Amino acid sequence: MGAWISLNQFKFFKEQIIGFLGIGSAPEFLDGLMWKKFSKKMKKEIKKNGIINLKHGDYEYPISLQLIKDGKKNKVLNKKIYQKLNVTMIHGDKDESVPVSYSRKVLKIFKKSRKKLVIVKNGDHSLSSSKWLKVLKKELKLIIS
Repeated sequence: MGAWISLNQFKFFKEQIIGFLGIGSAPEFLDGLMWKKFSKKMKKEIKKNGIINLKHGDYEYPISLQLIKDGKKNKVLNKKIYQKLNVTMIHGDKDESVPVSYSRKVLKIFKKSRKKLVIVKNGDHSLSSSKWLKVLKKELKLIIS
């Protein structure tokens, strides 16, 4: 959701944005990674109750029908950004939540930017270990320098 929020900020803060760093990004995940993969039973439940609780790992996430509808009407992967920016997408090759193809889709939005895809070997979706945080820090420094 972070990349979706960030990409929408270009509408309002275009002149202030100096670069873009995405980490395991999945804009439009509500449609592509959730709704399209929901079983008929799950879709029926969310339509009936207005909400469904999804278990993922050790967590449970409430997903509302309104959230799904908002996701379908607020697309960002069809946008084009023509600013000259440094854009880096970082994605773990062991990310079980989001396919790396989503990072590639985000890169396509940026038409005049210097783009880079960093695939972290054995990296998961969060990339939150101290080893991987060093990679993120290094890439962030490159974007803002």
